[in-house]
Amino acid sequence: MIVRPVRFTGRDFARALETATEETRRLARAELASADAAVTGATEAVAGAHRRLAQVARDTKPAAERALKQAEAARALAVKRREAARAAVAAVDARVAAEQARYAEPADAARQKALALAAGKAERRAAVLRTATEVLWAEQTGKSKAIAAAKKALAVAELAAGKEDPTYTPMVQVNPAGSTGRRLALARWMADRGNPLTARVAVNHVWMRHFGKPLVATVTNFGLNGKKPSHPELLDWLAVEFMESGWSMKHLHRLLVTSEAYRLSSSAKPQAAGGLAADAENRYLWRMNPRRMEGEAVRDSILAAAGQLDAVLGGPILDEKLGQASHRRSVYFRFNTEYKMLFLDQFDPASPTECYERRESILPQQALALANSALALNQSRLLAQRLSQEAAGNSAFVAAAFEQVLGRPPTAEERARCERFLREQVEAVKNPAKLTPFPPGPDAVTPPSADPAQRARESLIQVLFNHNDFVTIR
Repeated sequence: MIVRPVRFTGRDFARALETATEETRRLARAELASADAAVTGATEAVAGAHRRLAQVARDTKPAAERALKQAEAARALAVKRREAARAAVAAVDARVAAEQARYAEPADAARQKALALAAGKAERRAAVLRTATEVLWAEQTGKSKAIAAAKKALAVAELAAGKEDPTYTPMVQVNPAGSTGRRLALARWMADRGNPLTARVAVNHVWMRHFGKPLVATVTNFGLNGKKPSHPELLDWLAVEFMESGWSMKHLHRLLVTSEAYRLSSSAKPQAAGGLAADAENRYLWRMNPRRMEGEAVRDSILAAAGQLDAVLGGPILDEKLGQASHRRSVYFRFNTEYKMLFLDQFDPASPTECYERRESILPQQALALANSALALNQSRLLAQRLSQEAAGNSAFVAAAFEQVLGRPPTAEERARCERFLREQVEAVKNPAKLTPFPPGPDAVTPPSADPAQRARESLIQVLFNHNDFVTIR
């Protein structure tokens, strides 16, 4: 291998700053827009609670008063969250200005220092308001340990905010300033046509993720101690095709998903009994392997079904705490041994320490995440609202919900059961005295509908998100 040192220039950092700036600003403004919408929704909910309180009978008045108190608490939390979001936008703008001055030519030391001080101050103020939001949420939930922890964090944030410190979170990292060139030389050696192992390993990984099982069972071992390929000629042909396409992953993905093998049915109906008897493990690909969706796909599918998935490509790594509220794809969130998004962690996420086969599990926590998480609640309410505008009656709504969430029409039995569920649910939510109000979490930005019929439809969408067909690839 030929190794030549590589030096990074200011232009390299300027390009990185431009990319990070655009994405970070977009995310901060999206969060502010979401917070504005939450305040509007919470304000409408309070107004509705006031109207219901004025209309209910004396014996149901306590329940209506509790509902009003809950709505007012949700509005207070939404207002606090909006204040924090506005401060976050201001902090991002201040950081961007400081970074642009940092890489400006010619350099202006006095301007750099002033903007750095402003950026640090704005970022610390945003941290105070964000922590204050967590304090209010903890107080509303009534958990003493959470309240104490949040107040302690707020005290620390307020202490830091009172300092004149030019330190702020940079948009791009400037270290190292160069490279020895050894990694570039290694990459060129690995991608050399004389070393087909790299292409074979890559093809095996991509095949495994599309078909559920790899061509070489020992994904981590292509050596003499590993297992032989189930289809050696196919593996070699795909490896050559991959290299000749210029190592194009898009070409490889398109090749696999348009193949006859990929388009086979996953059904094992009686007419396929011969295949089950001769090849129960489907080694010879006589049918598609049904499999569970990966954790990231589960989260993204919820957002996509509701029409809320942010499909913009690229951008910085996001804080895992935003996983319930942000509409960004799951691949952009921080996930390692220390920091994990709780929702993804329930659905067999990628291992932070390896990139081989994932484990698959069926746990009760998965159903709870789909039923109770702020993500599922918010998106089910948004989707129910959109489908209700398109579907006139319950029958049409059920059909539209199945098509949107499960990708198939309901059977006659499913349609009848869902329509009966909608009727029964309407009766259940009509009487506030029979409901148990609870404070929403800090990420529950879409309140339930005040209309019993619409609220029943929201519940049906939640049920479909918990359907086995939603999390299964067939």
